[in-house]
Amino acid sequence: MVHVESPYTEDMIEITLSRNIDEELRLQDEMLEKERRAKMLLEDALEKAEKASEAKSEFLSRMSHDIRTPMNAIVGMTELAQLHIGSEEKMKDYLDKIAVSGKHLLELINEVLDMSKIESGRVELTEENFDLRELAQEAVEMVSLAVESKKQSLSLHLDGGLHSGVVGDARRLSQILVNILDNASKYTKEGGSIAFTLEELKKQEEKVGTYRFTIEDTGVGMKPEYLKQIFEPFSRADDSRISKITGTGLGMTIVKNLVNMMGGDLQVESSYGKGSRFTVTLCLTKCEEPSSAKSREEEPDQPLSELRVLLAEDNELNLQIAVEMIELLGARIECVRDGQKAVEAVCSHPPLYYDIVFMDVQMPVLNGYDAARAIRSSGMERIEELPIIAMTADAFAEDIKQARLAGMNGHLAKPISMDRLKHFLLNCLNWRKQNQKRFYI
Repeated sequence: MVHVESPYTEDMIEITLSRNIDEELRLQDEMLEKERRAKMLLEDALEKAEKASEAKSEFLSRMSHDIRTPMNAIVGMTELAQLHIGSEEKMKDYLDKIAVSGKHLLELINEVLDMSKIESGRVELTEENFDLRELAQEAVEMVSLAVESKKQSLSLHLDGGLHSGVVGDARRLSQILVNILDNASKYTKEGGSIAFTLEELKKQEEKVGTYRFTIEDTGVGMKPEYLKQIFEPFSRADDSRISKITGTGLGMTIVKNLVNMMGGDLQVESSYGKGSRFTVTLCLTKCEEPSSAKSREEEPDQPLSELRVLLAEDNELNLQIAVEMIELLGARIECVRDGQKAVEAVCSHPPLYYDIVFMDVQMPVLNGYDAARAIRSSGMERIEELPIIAMTADAFAEDIKQARLAGMNGHLAKPISMDRLKHFLLNCLNWRKQNQKRFYI
């Protein structure tokens, strides 16, 4: 029998076993820590999901109320108007209230649709030259009725050395400013004040300007705990002072997302019971200051009777609305019910027989985009000079872009208004008289 001595001593074996046990314990501790963290993450996710579900449930309940309120006014006032057709005073009152309720309902719908587009990542920003001074003034005009109805004061302060010609998405920037201004009026009591300031920072920059938009009010203000969640979707402050104020709880979420998309910054300061201040800072590429759109339009009492309009629209009610509005504005109008007939109408007449074409997009036989492409590629003399305007319920930025790619000159979103129709017709008349190369939208 051969005796072989082990190279390992008992002490070495004990050390090895001890190390193995320590390593196993360490691995167990790491695994337990990972499980603990995973559990915490799951619990946190569950809590957030429950809060989101609760917020959405509250949102749907609130939206049901907020949508039904103007709908009740529209339906109720319409019934009352039908019963008082002979009373001009009552009819005017009913129609005014229907118009206000319809506008409010449209705002609610637009906010919900905008949030849906943002959440799906399908919002696209456009690039166009525009004037910041004009945009700020127009934003103030858009909320002026709400401000006047509450006897509030709204002041606009523009930086004297402001370079106002910039490149960006004018429609979305306007949406940001109008939303904040509208909220300022909504949450400010009667007789309060709102101040809107636009200034340019870092004026030494030549190609890019840093612009700061500040909107300050003397409204009800917000508590610190609500400020932390003001940009969360569906959130509204639990405050008896504003319980009767309607809204989706999406406005500030949309504003925050749009500012982020533009690469800007949004800050909010508020003092409960004293008011709030919203500050938007954006960097925008400078361009030559565009000539004022208002300067391109002539006096509003111009005769539009010399204009011949082609309207392509398949919906009976939409057709009636557009026809009566255009006729009231004094222009002559011809109608077709699908895109193919629109192409045939243009191509069967001499060049520029029609002064302008209003084209619905979703039509049978041939949709509006394809109809516009067919008209542009028809080979007719001077066909590129014919203004074609999309008149459609497709109202997002990508829809406007698609209209331009199809060869259209402008975009008129439904529901249409007399003022917007008049804007296009006046520009068309001005373009024709001055024989300009470009039709201004």
